[in-house]
Amino acid sequence: MNCPRCGYYLENSNVAACPNCGQPLSASAGVYGGAPQNPNPYGQPPQGSPYGQPPTPYGQPAAPSQPMYPPAPGTYPPPNPQMYAPPSQPMYAQPPQGMPGMQPGGTPFQAPKRGMAPLVRVLIGVVVVAIVIAGIAFASGLLQGNSVYSSALTGNVSDWPSDGGCAPQSDGYHITAAVICYPDLDQQGDVTLSVQAKQISGDSTVAYGVAFRRASKGNYYFFGVDGNGKWIVQKVVNDEGTRLVDFTANPAINSGLNQINTLKVAAKGAHFTFFANGTQLGSIDDSTFSSGKWGLAGEDGIEVVFTSIAITKTA
Repeated sequence: MNCPRCGYYLENSNVAACPNCGQPLSASAGVYGGAPQNPNPYGQPPQGSPYGQPPTPYGQPAAPSQPMYPPAPGTYPPPNPQMYAPPSQPMYAQPPQGMPGMQPGGTPFQAPKRGMAPLVRVLIGVVVVAIVIAGIAFASGLLQGNSVYSSALTGNVSDWPSDGGCAPQSDGYHITAAVICYPDLDQQGDVTLSVQAKQISGDSTVAYGVAFRRASKGNYYFFGVDGNGKWIVQKVVNDEGTRLVDFTANPAINSGLNQINTLKVAAKGAHFTFFANGTQLGSIDDSTFSSGKWGLAGEDGIEVVFTSIAITKTA
């Protein structure tokens, strides 16, 4: 049995007082009075409570006076309503100055619209400036007279002669004799002449083409082609001709009657370059004549039609 005061285990239940604390005992009362009970149903004495409290009877756990959770009302003070109050506005409705990702004044962040990359803008600016400069240069060139003369040579062309084998007609300017027909144009030096020519009748071995830098009567240069696809360059001094380039065949020249050949001669100082249908035939150097009249030349026994003449300053 155990002492009802200190819980000390009593081997002899017939003692009058607890040998540990002196608690008076009744031999016939058992532990808590009443009928004697088996102090240890398992045969081993229970360990006394170190705190002097009677141990919980075996097999009967002490029932709590109330559930552990949740606590009984009034056990804890009510929460502070200010502590957990939801915010009245978003946390970053008024961001601090300089905070990335927000606009001043609480405006929600919006990604700025992407403009063109600086390099692209620079390139576009350069292209625009280049186009403007090119346009100005082109217009300036026209105003300064890069185009010396141009004519379709069809119909009535009043600035060309109309006698002695030179005859303007509706389809072009016809030459039917060994003559040179000059327009009403001042003498020119460094210019380029381009014209379309077509032999419509006559001997295919006779040359026709362009007379240029005619300094005076019987003094000029001549560049021509014939119906056999050959070209020739001649210098005439006091009506005496000298071949600077003899008859030379070139596949760029269209041979036969009624074949159009676009002839071009470019003069720059003492240097001359010759073309047929966009192909360079060759070039020569000669300083005999530095300037003169420019015109179109035919020959006896053939008829040639010229159209679309253009004279410009040589670059």
